[in-house]
Amino acid sequence: MVRAWFTVTTPLFMGGALPEERLEIRPPSVRGTCRFWFRAMKLNAFAEEDRLFGSTRSQGLVATRVVSRVQTVQAGEELWGSADAYLAYGLVRAVSVRRAPGSPPGQGARSSRMEIRSTRPYGKPGGTLEVHCHFKPEASEDDRVQVSRALWLLGTLGGLGARSRRGLGSVSLERLEGPGVAPPAADPEALKNQLVRNLTAWCCPLKPSLPDYTAVSGLTRVLVGSRVRRDWRSALTDIGTRLKDHRSYLAPSRHYADDHDLVLGYLQGRRPSTPPARAIFGLPHNYYFRRTGQKAGISAESLKRRGSPLLIHIHRYPGDQWGWVVSFLPATFLPPGVKLCFTGERGPVHVDPGGWEPIHRFLGELKGESLEVNLA
Repeated sequence: MVRAWFTVTTPLFMGGALPEERLEIRPPSVRGTCRFWFRAMKLNAFAEEDRLFGSTRSQGLVATRVVSRVQTVQAGEELWGSADAYLAYGLVRAVSVRRAPGSPPGQGARSSRMEIRSTRPYGKPGGTLEVHCHFKPEASEDDRVQVSRALWLLGTLGGLGARSRRGLGSVSLERLEGPGVAPPAADPEALKNQLVRNLTAWCCPLKPSLPDYTAVSGLTRVLVGSRVRRDWRSALTDIGTRLKDHRSYLAPSRHYADDHDLVLGYLQGRRPSTPPARAIFGLPHNYYFRRTGQKAGISAESLKRRGSPLLIHIHRYPGDQWGWVVSFLPATFLPPGVKLCFTGERGPVHVDPGGWEPIHRFLGELKGESLEVNLA
């Protein structure tokens, strides 16, 4: 058996058939995330993946049991900050709340204020998960090593549940009883060194070409935040603010003013020939223009969604210190021949996808506050 202990470091949105009503941390979901990290580590090893985790044709060698000690925060129970809410898009909403009699109005003579609250119950940060991986008798020692490594990657770069690529549901590995994995790192420098050793050893060969799906390759970049924070919210707010400010067309850098003008032009009848640069961060990529009330979206012709290649993880270090880890795992963005599609009142317009430069630009802005994992 391989056992792993995780701390939930950010709000965990996970459910079964009724995710809007209750938090449910299900073993199949945890095993599926472990499978994701195995696949990211072992490029194109589909037969080995099916043998370990199962397929529609046969059971796998691994069965998973999860012991959850995570408290539930009910929908709307706690306030969220704007940067956290940006990362939790779709899971929170702004609500108007009447001011109590006698309370200061704050802005003008308004009798209400806007608050950001969750629309679903979620797991409270600070809870723990104990994952037990039981193996069939025919499993080898190497099988246990591969599952241990996948659990390590989950607890170092990943998370569970909705919006886990944006830092929600991050889980940090506290302890692992299994072969082939060193104890968790004590600080950002040690974590960076572990990532260099492990990714280069476990994910070989690291080819400098795009994989067909989200996976570690020679093009992968990982940045470990060099500054630790006093709590998980400070770490999440820091990286959320950085991403929000970078992608805003109103930011002082004005990186993406052209995106705003391009989509507004489409709504005004001008036919675009290129996509908004920010679409490479993930699809769908939506716009709403308050002044005119118009909406537009960018998606793929046959794929409504495309997961972001940029993954955010909030990591807990010993001594109750937190920091962020940002991973860029580029892969083929769209299948061959599939184009991006502008949708809105002007009808569909198809264009070729853009390049990775916007993500590299964002990572460049983080370099002064981070340690980069060199996989060359």
